[in-house]
Amino acid sequence: MNPTLALLWKEGREAAYKVAAGAGLAFVVGLVCARAEGTLSGGTEVQIMSHLVGLFGAVLLGMDFISRERSRMTLPFLLCRPLDTWKILVVQFTIGAAGLALVVAAFWFSVFLGMPETGIFLLRTGYFQDIDLSARTYFPWQEILADVGFIRVWLLWFSFYLVPYSWAVIASTLTDHPLKTALTSLMSVWIAFVLILVGRIWAPDIAVFYFRLLSVPDIVADEEIVRLALDTSLLFASSGVAILLACGSLLCACRVFRVQASGRFQWVVGALAIVGAIAVIGLDDPTSPRGIAKPVGNLQYKSNTADMALDDGLAVVLLKRGLSVVDVTNPLGPSEVGRIERNDWRFERLALYGPRAYVWGEVRDSAGVAVFDLSQPDRPLLQAPSLFHPIAKGPTPWLRRIPRLVGWGVWDGYLYVGLLHNEFLELHCFDVRKGGPPQRIQALRIEEVTKHAWNNGWGMRIVGPHVFLTLGHDFVVLDLSDPGASRELSRISLRRFGRAVHYEKMVEEFRRKMSPGGPGEHITHLEPDELQEYVVPAPPGLGPLSVGHNRAYIERHLPREIAVVDISDPRKPVEVDYIPWTHLPRGMTITGESAYALLGGDIQTYVKTRYGTFSRREQQQLGTGVYSAYLRGLNRFDRKTLMNHMASDMFIVADDHIYALLNNHLAIFENPRKTE
Repeated sequence: MNPTLALLWKEGREAAYKVAAGAGLAFVVGLVCARAEGTLSGGTEVQIMSHLVGLFGAVLLGMDFISRERSRMTLPFLLCRPLDTWKILVVQFTIGAAGLALVVAAFWFSVFLGMPETGIFLLRTGYFQDIDLSARTYFPWQEILADVGFIRVWLLWFSFYLVPYSWAVIASTLTDHPLKTALTSLMSVWIAFVLILVGRIWAPDIAVFYFRLLSVPDIVADEEIVRLALDTSLLFASSGVAILLACGSLLCACRVFRVQASGRFQWVVGALAIVGAIAVIGLDDPTSPRGIAKPVGNLQYKSNTADMALDDGLAVVLLKRGLSVVDVTNPLGPSEVGRIERNDWRFERLALYGPRAYVWGEVRDSAGVAVFDLSQPDRPLLQAPSLFHPIAKGPTPWLRRIPRLVGWGVWDGYLYVGLLHNEFLELHCFDVRKGGPPQRIQALRIEEVTKHAWNNGWGMRIVGPHVFLTLGHDFVVLDLSDPGASRELSRISLRRFGRAVHYEKMVEEFRRKMSPGGPGEHITHLEPDELQEYVVPAPPGLGPLSVGHNRAYIERHLPREIAVVDISDPRKPVEVDYIPWTHLPRGMTITGESAYALLGGDIQTYVKTRYGTFSRREQQQLGTGVYSAYLRGLNRFDRKTLMNHMASDMFIVADDHIYALLNNHLAIFENPRKTE
């Protein structure tokens, strides 16, 4: 009999019981996790168990191929066979890798079988009760996995755990006792995890790309799995990097195959591995920025701030109940030169044109535009308002039927106001060239509630004679060249990358539930500056929008990336690129190779890396204690939600400085990216 085939038969027979037990256990665990309604957030149980199954599968299948032969004293007989050393190790490595593939496949097969969308047989038998999808504004993990498909998910997880498996094989070649082998293998695999985690953040730009290919994305909140799995080139690259590392580990195992380290050396290596892992984990958060800067100038307000605009050495700060004019010619010492208080108003947005400030706000039971005369900055005056929208009561005492302001700006003597109603979007145009109360000349209505009703990441930018906005998953350009006859100029779809069958089904289901007679019929907006909430599952739309240099940057949630659209010809915008693995929080501003964004109460700066991603660099903040009263006792998710609801934070990048409203402070920072 062929010696290689004989060795394959021997190793396969000895590993069959272990593989069968592991695959059976993985199948049961995956099936239970897929249908469990635990206390953790949706998909977290599956995510955690997928890593545990892969971790222990890699260790158990790789730890005892050689150490078992040494402990049984059968290694000399194995070496006497007419086979080269590398062939022996390749056969054993292949048997273990095949077993690992079966264990991972069993787990994910049971997950796909037990998911609500695919577990038809189990639902019909009545063994499981159907899961009630509670109110949420994110995409369910089941839909993400169903769109990606079993084969691609299995390939991603197997490629990832092939690397720790190969590390366990190296540990097996150096040990002679099962306990030593298990401990050394676990430590080796743990170090591999830490290196991958740290490498994808701390490594040089040229290496970060490959560490990201090697890591497995999160199926719960990090939807980059869609791009990594459905982009065939990235999927093959991820598998190729894992195979190359596994081959390198196998080569190392071949070199030390005939060497048996001393017991003292083995225990020392294990202890050092534990100390090294603890030291790495104990370091600061690797995602933290490299520098923290305090403001060079600061002015605090006792009342809540809402918006800000800059004009010729002046910063006009809009308060919730008034307006403040600040001299910022000296960024080191901003000083207030004028203020007006109006307690009967509630102001939201601000735009400047000439010596006047145009403000969107509410007074009594109406909403509209207030005009402030700033010709004398030390004595701002409120002129006659233009109130054109009544505020009606909603279906409950705490809800009001008021349009949500999603667009605001002045261009060429005309004020444009974008109002989102429950049934349609309106773009109002006002003539403000002559001063005084604005004169409305047009209201362009876009009646497409199913395109934009669910979108909390609204973006509308007025740049020159064009308005750029998002409607659900559509990018729309409006023509303002004729203020009295504004019209839609172009529209392209920026749907999620890859297959979208389940996504489209979810959109249709949302439309049905939001239609008259459905459970979402009476959904209305809360306050104009708050997020929308739903009683039905809402599919994610497009996120924040940034426009500049003939490019529009739009955050896309599935996968989590930023789509880059060429708008040099607004009549034919074209998606030309994407910024991978990037999520910029509120206030996204991208200018060339730099980006700025709000994160909690800080302003973060980002720089584009060699492989197109944005990496965080500096952080501007008021101080760690400023937000502590708001954030104390909150977890990460609640903290982000609370800041989005409570804070009217914003910033403006102007020349060498960044002017920001942070927690009722007008803070002026040096721009660390000003030389770029």
